[in-house]
Amino acid sequence: MLVAVCWGTTISAKERRSVTAKLQKRYQYVTFMNENGLEYYEISRTNPDDPDAVVCGIANTKGKVLISYYHDYAFISPILLQDFGAEEFRKDIYYWALQTYDNRFGVADKNGKMLIPCTSGTGIYLTEYKTPEGSPFDYSYERDGWGFVVQGDSYSAIFDEQGKEIIPFSSGYTDFDLRVDENGVKYINAWKEGKEEKILCK
Repeated sequence: MLVAVCWGTTISAKERRSVTAKLQKRYQYVTFMNENGLEYYEISRTNPDDPDAVVCGIANTKGKVLISYYHDYAFISPILLQDFGAEEFRKDIYYWALQTYDNRFGVADKNGKMLIPCTSGTGIYLTEYKTPEGSPFDYSYERDGWGFVVQGDSYSAIFDEQGKEIIPFSSGYTDFDLRVDENGVKYINAWKEGKEEKILCK
């Protein structure tokens, strides 16, 4: 089973002081983080347009900048897609959830590659394919895949795990659920004007 979780943030004893010192020479604020089981550095500076706020970026534990703060990100957080199946098959998958000061939301992969460009809206969340019963102990989730729902001001769009748009905002849907029927066929439950529609995945 794959689930997205958001745990609290702690400071790790594994911080490399030499890497921290190197980053501190280049960036105004540097904080070592351990969030959702992922260790990284948050780099930030005062927002030149608002001295009471900061803009954020991300560097890995080797000091390589993955996401620059020059894009005016107000908030960057790792999303963990965690596999609770058999231990020998476990694979934790990470993404970065991005939010800008003007309320645009997007997703980057673990290495900082942009998958879903920041789009105006109200939020973004990760969703997984579920069997009709939706049993939390159904390990077939691992094989079924997942996607991201970006909530716009009025309508929503859904993207696959590679960031490819499946259903655009222009389709007029407000929300989605990913499903797999008893024959293993993937489909999307989509809502428009309060009515549910079944859309087969290509």
